[in-house]
Amino acid sequence: MNMNSLNDEIKKLTSLVTVLAGFLGFSQPTSAADGRVVNLSTRALVETGEEVMIGGFIIEEGTRQVLIQAVGPELANFGITNALADPVLTVIQTSEGEPPRVELGTPIELMVNDNWEDSQKQLVSDIWGGSPNLTGGSLSSAAVLTLDSGGYTARVEGKDGTTGVAIVEVYDIESAGSDGQVVNLSTRALVNLGEEVMIGGFIIEEGTRRVLIQALGPELANFGITNALADPVLTVIKTSEGEPPRTGLDPPIELMINDNWEDSQGQLVSHIWGGSPNLTGGSLSSAAVLTLGPGGYTAKVEGKDGTTGIAIVEVYGIDANPDRVALTALFNAADGANWTNRTNWLSDASLDQWHGVEVDELGRVIHLDLSANQLSGPIPPELGNLTSLESLSLHTNELSGTIPAELGNLANLQILWLQQNQLSGSIPAELGNLTGLQELSLRTNELTGPIPAQLGNLTRLQGLWLQRNQLSGSIPMELGNLASLETLSLHTNELSGTIPAELGDLTNLQILWLQRNQLRGNIPSELGNLTGLQELSLHTNELSGTIPAGLGNLTSLQVLSLQRNELRGAIPAELGNLTSLQTLSLHTNQLGGSIPLSFKELPVGIFRYDNTDVCVPADMALREWLNSIQT
Repeated sequence: MNMNSLNDEIKKLTSLVTVLAGFLGFSQPTSAADGRVVNLSTRALVETGEEVMIGGFIIEEGTRQVLIQAVGPELANFGITNALADPVLTVIQTSEGEPPRVELGTPIELMVNDNWEDSQKQLVSDIWGGSPNLTGGSLSSAAVLTLDSGGYTARVEGKDGTTGVAIVEVYDIESAGSDGQVVNLSTRALVNLGEEVMIGGFIIEEGTRRVLIQALGPELANFGITNALADPVLTVIKTSEGEPPRTGLDPPIELMINDNWEDSQGQLVSHIWGGSPNLTGGSLSSAAVLTLGPGGYTAKVEGKDGTTGIAIVEVYGIDANPDRVALTALFNAADGANWTNRTNWLSDASLDQWHGVEVDELGRVIHLDLSANQLSGPIPPELGNLTSLESLSLHTNELSGTIPAELGNLANLQILWLQQNQLSGSIPAELGNLTGLQELSLRTNELTGPIPAQLGNLTRLQGLWLQRNQLSGSIPMELGNLASLETLSLHTNELSGTIPAELGDLTNLQILWLQRNQLRGNIPSELGNLTGLQELSLHTNELSGTIPAGLGNLTSLQVLSLQRNELRGAIPAELGNLTSLQTLSLHTNQLGGSIPLSFKELPVGIFRYDNTDVCVPADMALREWLNSIQT
């Protein structure tokens, strides 16, 4: 095969590794309970053309020394009758950098090795402690390389177009200056029958590790593979246990068989991939998500009912629970060492054993309640990675700094309670992305700036509490879109401008508190549409004009507070229709005229009209009513 054809093949695999590895950036283990994947290998039939064997792997978080081997002749010692006699190994760099990696336009060929003893014998022998698993004099190949962060492929083909079964192996080598980690191995090869099926092997060391194993077939057709395996079946087998020296199992233990990934693994795989798995919905590819202890494992890929074709086997080392990283960031940022209750935080215990944490059946955090727990410091942006979170309650603490815009990523969030802290800065417009939110409480903080118009997107919101901050600017008319809203509390801020008439569209509203701001202009007559309203408080503003007669429609109203404004004119007689009213405060305005005779039917206990020009008419029944209540 010429170099142009080789580059075409490598570009195909580069595209596959880009999609299949997903540039996920799976996190490094976060506790002693998380093991590491130290070796990944695949055995398969090596043919020619697009049916050669190509292994892909990724280095993350620094440099790493690796040993890559293409083993052929040695397989005859294990009963493989069609072992590849002379494998040739080519190591190629396909991308560079941490996620998001930069794909190389022309892949870089780093090394070609035909026979391992020619140039790599001493390096390989040193790594294996003088006893390499490659036979002296054999024609197997090897490469020892120190690699930077990025994506790589190891191509295995038979010399002079020969074919046979071979193994490609990638070993993660501990050495001075090697601080990265191998996070993924993907191998593409022809799946045949019998001993020519594809078998991937990997080793877990230093604790348990959660892995995702995938056997892809149909998806390869999207990348120009003409002989893709239509229905791969994946079998995961445990072959040994324990740390080195491992104990071989006789017989090996079959852990899982999966034929079609969606049958039993669909939800798990979708969670790992963030809801967008690289397996096509409805495809017959296979997958397994397992938490494994120290030992050796194999992943066998074969075609259902004896079918053959090209497939990819992949092994991903992933965090036992990706939410652990976000919670750890919160503990570190919010002075976790001094929390009132920090039971099990940063321990190896499952997350549902950590104080204030509730998880779903997949172990993902759905409720986090650390209210009144002496948290201090900033809210870390990593909380935006708790993508299954339904409620976040951090209220009544000493949190400071700004509200992270990343909280707008919590698409499943229904409750966000951050009240009674020392949070400052503006309300992030990104909170308008939380379209499932039902309660948003940011009250009693030190927030400044305007109320984002984007909050009008929260059409399921039932309660919005922003009072006791230093918010400024006008009330967005977009809040009139909050059709489910029952409570709107914006009082004790520095809001200015007029009251939007659009608030009259909030037909489910029960509480409207806009007092103690700098609002001006008229009281919108549209507020008379809020027939379910129980409390309307507009006092201590700069409102002018007359009291709308339409407020007399609010027959559920219990409290009407309009005092300390610049209202003028007569009190509308229609207010006498407020048959549920208990408190009516109109004092300290420029009102005039007489108290309406209709008021003597009101059930109020408090009616204040002092500091106005309102007078009492010469009606005995009304005067008796006034004498019976507090004025």
